[in-house]
Amino acid sequence: MKVAVFGAGYVGLSTAVVLAKKHSVTLIEIDETKIDLINNGTSPIAEKGLEPLLRDALERNSIKAVGLDEPLGSQDAVLICVNTPSGDDGSVNLEAVESVMSSIESRIDSLLDEYLLVAMRSTVPPGTTRFTVIERLSKNADTKKLGFIFQPEFLRQGFAIHDLLNPDRVIIGASDDDAYSKYEELTIQCLDKQDTKVLKMSIESAEMCKYASNSFLATKISFISELSSLAERIPHVNIDDVVLGMIQDHRISPSHLKPGLGYGGSCLPKDVSGLFTFGASKGVEMPLLKAVHFVNKQTTDRLLRLVDSLSLRGKKVAILGVAFKADTDDTRDSPSLPLIRRLSAEGAKVHAHDPLVNLEQTKNQLGLDFEIVYDISECTRDAFVTFIMTDWSVYKELGLNSIASNMSQKLVVDGRRMFVDIDVPDGIVYLPLGSYPEQRVIS
Repeated sequence: MKVAVFGAGYVGLSTAVVLAKKHSVTLIEIDETKIDLINNGTSPIAEKGLEPLLRDALERNSIKAVGLDEPLGSQDAVLICVNTPSGDDGSVNLEAVESVMSSIESRIDSLLDEYLLVAMRSTVPPGTTRFTVIERLSKNADTKKLGFIFQPEFLRQGFAIHDLLNPDRVIIGASDDDAYSKYEELTIQCLDKQDTKVLKMSIESAEMCKYASNSFLATKISFISELSSLAERIPHVNIDDVVLGMIQDHRISPSHLKPGLGYGGSCLPKDVSGLFTFGASKGVEMPLLKAVHFVNKQTTDRLLRLVDSLSLRGKKVAILGVAFKADTDDTRDSPSLPLIRRLSAEGAKVHAHDPLVNLEQTKNQLGLDFEIVYDISECTRDAFVTFIMTDWSVYKELGLNSIASNMSQKLVVDGRRMFVDIDVPDGIVYLPLGSYPEQRVIS
């Protein structure tokens, strides 16, 4: 099949290279730098396994990236995979979707030959696909030749290719049986896991399912964050033992119950706020999800509370990890960012390291005040305190003793609890988030 994919972000590019295993894919993107990188076999995003698939597809001439105004010719399917970020009020910003729809509308006659599938892969509030896509295109084309789909993506950044090829389930919201059958034919043959459970439902149910799944995961994370905050005040409570006791109950899954820094990235924060803002627009207040969001915003306060007896003004503070989690270069809603802002505002001299993030770009785009350090030992050298903020394996392999060895005060605050299971070497004050501080912090 001939497939046009709008958007070369995490979802769009990953989806495109997987579909290119069996189909001819044109990837439409507005960023010329991304277009050039993709056409030269270089992924503009960090995703394990993506670049080999991209290069293989390019060698077979089954994928190419073009600009938004490039002619596409007739297609069998069009996939909308653009970003839908949060607006200032927490609502879902649909500007990119609107831009794509304008492009599709203006060329619907050339795109449509015998039959055209139009599939929304962007996360949008329930009802959006019907009102923004189906109703608009139905005014300009023969509806008998059109099929409409909403397929939610459930991709973990850093594991997007694996999750696309081996999904837990595939959810297809379809306008009719023909659209469902043709879309199943398009996608399922590209999977490694051929026995994947496929769930057919209405478009609106599929849209809601995406928000429901992500919001539930966020709820679990905030729940354990709140318990961890309490455990920080109670001697002899081991939050990991608490979780271990919980998950022996067959009704409680261990997924997303790891104590730590809460949730970040491009999905959970915006989907939680997007859902309760959407609920409010329908007259349904959603206090539970608002509380989930509130708890997640308390991470910086919890981290600084561990060292609140200290004055950090004028002192060097090391930040290990700026990505919101390991195995990605994404800093969206990373807990490191508000921490850097707070530390800088309090007069600390912040030095930051990350093995994958473009720190110069992050610093300039967000207007953050910190020194960029590419060597871990230089980042921690003479630091008064080090905050471990991303669970990169390189930090784990380096070890607590090496991280603290050249610090002026061997004080390590571990937001990822990477070293809770080791005996802390003498002379190091180790403060893991979620634990009662057994060691005193002396100012």
